[in-house]
Amino acid sequence: GSGRSTTPSSVAQIVIEAAGTDGQGQIVDGPARQPDADRPAWPMDLAAELLGWAPWTSLEHGVRQTVEWFRRTQAADAG
Repeated sequence: GSGRSTTPSSVAQIVIEAAGTDGQGQIVDGPARQPDADRPAWPMDLAAELLGWAPWTSLEHGVRQTVEWFRRTQAADAG
């Protein structure tokens, strides 16, 4: 919901960095699927107008929060 286009490989890179794997994974770009390849970013101005909604966190921050939550959950389940 940032209003900017984000490629799958850039999301994968954000996840790798947030997880602290030091690039141990390999990101391989495949061919773009239709209609995803030509889809623009979601119209955030329309969401703001119709729903009064706006994103309040960045993708990077949200991924970091998700990784932290996952680690806490896994630790609680293991212990």
